[in-house]
Amino acid sequence: VVVNSKTLAVQWYNVLTKFGFNVSMYTGESKDLNDVTVATFQSIYSIASKSSPLTESGVLGRFKNADLVIFDEVHHVPANTFKYVAVLNDKLHLGLSATPYREDYMDEVIYGLTSSPVYRLKFSDVLEYLVAPRIFNVTIPVKLVKHFNGFGDDGVEDDDDDEEEFSGYGGGRYIDLVKGVLWNGRVWTYAMFLANKLIEDGIYPVLIHSPLETPARVFAEKFNVPLLSGKKDEAERRAILSGLNDKSIKVAIATTVVDEGIDIPSLKGLIMLFPGGSRVKLIQRIGRLVRRSPGKDVAYAFLFHYDLDDE
Repeated sequence: VVVNSKTLAVQWYNVLTKFGFNVSMYTGESKDLNDVTVATFQSIYSIASKSSPLTESGVLGRFKNADLVIFDEVHHVPANTFKYVAVLNDKLHLGLSATPYREDYMDEVIYGLTSSPVYRLKFSDVLEYLVAPRIFNVTIPVKLVKHFNGFGDDGVEDDDDDEEEFSGYGGGRYIDLVKGVLWNGRVWTYAMFLANKLIEDGIYPVLIHSPLETPARVFAEKFNVPLLSGKKDEAERRAILSGLNDKSIKVAIATTVVDEGIDIPSLKGLIMLFPGGSRVKLIQRIGRLVRRSPGKDVAYAFLFHYDLDDE
């Protein structure tokens, strides 16, 4: 099983273990192999890119010779790192995704490395297991911040797949816009105000989502709120996820580490500070809200948009 994050690898490991499989993980922190191995694309790539094409040992040999490879979040496969890994195995491939398409028109690469879709589920088919969220668009007047408080690295968390996030935006200009918005304290103050109003009305836990790590970290410290980030260690991320699920944590700030495959069934509120232009990212992020849990019959997503003044 090949996934795009360590957190998702842990979830696969837990589920497969419950079904009685002999499972191990091969990620940045775990290097074990078993009948079923859950690995990240990045861990396989780091070895494959430095090894002889004839290498048949270790995790690389196990991957090349696996009779079945499951690619979770298969819409990432067309990205260069993931594609490099996927072509190393020529056996049976199974791809899974809630969004099996691309914003950069590379859908055919997904199908070429797995197959065309053979089974589909509509949202309506699984409504008994899911909650349909109520979605609100919120427009906030802001001035773009041109100096980012002296921080040089704004922490774009690299998932090796920028094609979806930046399609149609002209790359650098888009990042400048994101930085200019997310370093504006007014945006975070309003997000925290909204989160607290939801909590007062019994709608919690609430997640505030930022696509940049550094401003998320700075404002998480300012407001004394837990931060879910790819730069946190796995144990700390698990503790925050557990706190959200048992509602001992009522509000947290999260970066792109929660975009895909992360289960937070108790989550009732999602505030997206910069929804972006990718329907894939948008659907995946809102997907954090839709899992049912005891006492949860409604969920709310707030998508922030901005009336910009850059003077």
